[in-house]
Amino acid sequence: MRNKIYIILAAIMLSVLNASAIDRDVFRMTEAFKKWEGDKYSLFIHFGLYSQLDGMWRGVPATGSGSEMIQSAAGIHYDVYEEIADKFNPQGFNAEEIVALAKKAGMRSIIFTAKHHDGFCMFKTETTDFNSADATPSGRDFVQELSEVCQREGIKFGLYFSLLDWHSPYGSHMSSHNADKISDTHHKINLEQVQELVLKYGDISEFWFDKGSLTPQQSQDLYDLIKKFQPYCMVSDRLGNDCFDFAITSESRNEHIGEPWQAFSPMFQDSWGWRGWQYKGDVTDKISDKLRGLISTVSQGGNYILNVSLDKDGRMEQFEKIVLNKIGNWLEQNGQAIYDTDPSPFDKTFDWGHMTTKNKTVYLILSGDYPAKGEIIIPSVESNKLTSIKGLKFKSTKSGNVVKVNKEWFEDSNDIKVLEATYKYKVQSQNSLKAQKKGIILDRENAAIDHSHSGFDYYTSYRSETGYTWSINRSQIRNLYIYYSKESLGKKVTVTAGSKNIELELDRQISAELNFLDVDARTNSKITELSYCKVADKAFDTDVMDLVEENRTLFRFCGQDELRDIKVRPMQSVLVKGVIYATKAGYKLIEVEAGNGVEVAVNGTTVMKHMNPYDTKSRKESVLLKLKKGRNEVVLRSYNRFDTKMDCYMEIDPKQFLYRKSISLGKGKGTEKIKLWAGPEGTPHHDAELHNYMIFTKSE
Repeated sequence: MRNKIYIILAAIMLSVLNASAIDRDVFRMTEAFKKWEGDKYSLFIHFGLYSQLDGMWRGVPATGSGSEMIQSAAGIHYDVYEEIADKFNPQGFNAEEIVALAKKAGMRSIIFTAKHHDGFCMFKTETTDFNSADATPSGRDFVQELSEVCQREGIKFGLYFSLLDWHSPYGSHMSSHNADKISDTHHKINLEQVQELVLKYGDISEFWFDKGSLTPQQSQDLYDLIKKFQPYCMVSDRLGNDCFDFAITSESRNEHIGEPWQAFSPMFQDSWGWRGWQYKGDVTDKISDKLRGLISTVSQGGNYILNVSLDKDGRMEQFEKIVLNKIGNWLEQNGQAIYDTDPSPFDKTFDWGHMTTKNKTVYLILSGDYPAKGEIIIPSVESNKLTSIKGLKFKSTKSGNVVKVNKEWFEDSNDIKVLEATYKYKVQSQNSLKAQKKGIILDRENAAIDHSHSGFDYYTSYRSETGYTWSINRSQIRNLYIYYSKESLGKKVTVTAGSKNIELELDRQISAELNFLDVDARTNSKITELSYCKVADKAFDTDVMDLVEENRTLFRFCGQDELRDIKVRPMQSVLVKGVIYATKAGYKLIEVEAGNGVEVAVNGTTVMKHMNPYDTKSRKESVLLKLKKGRNEVVLRSYNRFDTKMDCYMEIDPKQFLYRKSISLGKGKGTEKIKLWAGPEGTPHHDAELHNYMIFTKSE
């Protein structure tokens, strides 16, 4: 089958990419952005040429990966795979039925696979004949059919788009990791296909990119293109390089992110695409599992998308329909606790279930285990009072508000009880920090950390840190002193004190030894051990201490020369472990060198984690450690994306000094929030790299 490559005219491309789009901060204030966050529940549909194979190749089940990846799993050459299109004629695909089912299930949008890694387009495109309209007996544009019905029925329509293309001669072909770099020619084709999608199919609520590894410019090109023609379209983080509007995570995450995010969940864990031989299990258990996934995700501030696969005839199995309908029945009764809600005000989990909030109301969703004493305790809300729990009595104690619950409310796994608690004022997010006194160090350890999710490519993402917040007693505090390391010189940060924003440009104005405080904060220390090992095939979001525990027996003693030009594979990490003995507790600067990504943990706790600039073989930076008296284990992780060599270095005793800048706050009273963040130059998701900062409070 012949491929037609449509090359974009340079003048048109420049016109698109240089055109102004809605400002990112302005976009986050729009009704469209807020509505996307409030929708909470969506249908994900995997349907494509791979569906024709039933998850089988030449009579053998393709079990190496999901059936949507069967071309790669079974090693099917692209010209053989092309021939499958001659049989693809899904007469059972009915957009009206799909949309009706999604609405009945309580879903607010549908995300459809416009193109998967096999390069087969489920829409009419001028870039290649390898599409559903030109290459199949059906002659149909499935994207168009579904988009038209969605718009007519008032349900949002989004698109999945793979950045890989195993069919295109200019694409990357079936590697071991599917995060290959995108060639310039392939990038132009991706741009043209995306332009067709945003221009031909009405309003697109979100663009769900997948796989591949783009340069910063490639990511920016695609992001700008979408925003030019669809300014209110949400873009997923798998576009990479901080060019996105929301993060994508698995549903197993049990933590607040802070910025908009979405958890994706396959109906069956092993595959996203159709498998005729798929073991489905008990439908009641599946309903319970997916309903709890929805509740857990929403309680943490995320949106939940549940995937279904269509068979080769374009139909959905009865099993999936039952699951969707049952969850829809629950939402019909309890949707007020899900839609347009904010996450739990508490950054902690409860054995009895989850919470969501809406203005003055907190919804107590009893999706967990019946408490031993038949009581649940709702923590106190700062400067607010619980006034009532609909239909129930409660008592206020020092530990919080106590509510008695009935055991039978927890017995039906698919009929989860929701309690409605009302407060005097709107319920705000809480943290466990207490007001600090004068003359105290404000650092990462005693801060409430603002999180987001930073993505570079499919495999490289992590829970980023975008700011630190402390609560202090302003009645005694008039001045702050911010301390920072040499890496911050020339950067701009913002300190927010109450409603006041103070923008700072960090310079060499004053330097200070690390014993600059009222008490000697510098620890006398020495290193006694230095060892390292290599760890393969672990994504960057894996915690470094998990890697240490898995590989402790592989560590070997080393010298610094052994940590230079280490040969590495894609997505491989090198771990360096040092043991520091401190004669007293205090602060210490060390210097580390790492490749594409870096993570540092002290005594089992990660204190710094971020990606380095694109294609960075080596980058040096200081790390401010807080050591305890005695033995301290420091672990450095150097992460590789696609290079062949990298350095991994740890200097225990560089020069111990920081730079200092003073901030005058004036008089104040009561408890006030102090926040350090990377404004005005920071982005919503990118790690602010604030690990080398501390603030000292003074009254004079």
